Amino acid sequence: MAKILVIDDNPVMLDLYREILTRAGHEVVLAENGTQGLARIDRKPDLVVVDLMMPNLNGYDFVKQLRSMAAGLPRDSAVVSPQLAFVPNAASPW
Repeated sequence: MAKILVIDDNPVMLDLYREILTRAGHEVVLAENGTQGLARIDRKPDLVVVDLMMPNLNGYDFVKQLRSMAAGLPRDSAVVSPQLAFVPNAASPW
């Protein structure tokens, strides 16, 4: 299955994502904020799920920084959040 990076500052949400995605057969990588998420991008996730409202580096700024690194990501990588769907090679307001 897929390798999924989940970034959320809420430990309850991280546990919930881990439980659901692991049961579905996915490999799950967790990060507590956007800065940790960027540090874990080297694990080449197939999908990133990111909370938008976080301290340190919020989801919007995470996406902006990830977009500047997009050359190192697989072409079919995607970043999603409850309010945002983002494909690095697609047109975006960021």
